[in-house]
Amino acid sequence: MKPTKYYLIKISVPRDYDQDISKIKEDAVNIYGCDYIEEFTLNDEEVELILGRDSLVSDAVPDEILQRIEDRQKQNEVEEFSIIFSSDEAKQRSADCLKYLSNNYQNIHVSRIEKKWEDGIEEWKKFFSSIHVSKNINIYPIWQLNETNRYDKDKIFINPGQGFGTGGHETTWMCLKLLDELTKIQLSLDGECLDLGCGSGILGIAAIKNTDLLVTFSDVDVEAMDNCLENLTFNFKDQDLEGHCLVIRERLNQDKIYNLIFANILEQVLIAEKKFILSSLNRGGYLILSGLLNDQLANIKSHYSSLEIIREIDKNGWSAVLLRKN
Repeated sequence: MKPTKYYLIKISVPRDYDQDISKIKEDAVNIYGCDYIEEFTLNDEEVELILGRDSLVSDAVPDEILQRIEDRQKQNEVEEFSIIFSSDEAKQRSADCLKYLSNNYQNIHVSRIEKKWEDGIEEWKKFFSSIHVSKNINIYPIWQLNETNRYDKDKIFINPGQGFGTGGHETTWMCLKLLDELTKIQLSLDGECLDLGCGSGILGIAAIKNTDLLVTFSDVDVEAMDNCLENLTFNFKDQDLEGHCLVIRERLNQDKIYNLIFANILEQVLIAEKKFILSSLNRGGYLILSGLLNDQLANIKSHYSSLEIIREIDKNGWSAVLLRKN
């Protein structure tokens, strides 16, 4: 049963305290099991103040304008972000995290807010318009979907605010960016693809729209799988999904081989799943790993050192890496 409430811990940290910021985010994910870290949110007035006339761009915001927004944010004396708890035990986990932060960080301002799910969805409608990754990959909320655009190759439509990933978080955005770069390196991508820990299904949907791969979507969470299936129906006709499948993690075929694997999951899960991931990756196949804070990347690279590093990227303290099995 889906929770009726979710909890935000809003945090303001002096920008000089970079180590504290990284540690807070790492502990929120690894110790307290938060579901999402929202780096910053701007309303229309704030965007217009930063961009001036450039705020009148199309609904897919170009990279250079997104960079200008980020650069402007970095000029602030404090960094603001929210830690969001929305899954099971969200109330207790958020309370424990708040207590930990209050007891261990005297230099930060922290508060916890309880919200109803329906309120959260209305907030998404105010702030979520689109997410631009590249010319070929753009993410839109379902209220921008219509019969003329729903099957466009460059558009991915999702029902946001469900706690299963929207593409806005750095880890998902970087996976999509690496996929886009991979399609330029490897012009022909076919065979099988695994979206491990698929959540909303954004990564696998992007793979279907931009490659000839047949995608297996898999997650441990049944509700995530339901959300993934819902998003698939927004983006494809039934006949377009032939050969693609959704499989709960415990029933995933251990012998199937993939030419591309997405694993946008926590550091400890990447380590726990290492044997399965490596044995499931085809020779010459690619692996995109994310869900990592910058200081976790070195450890993960050591665990996956048998693979060739093709590309590393980072964004706002998070890292992702594209690897190849030779």
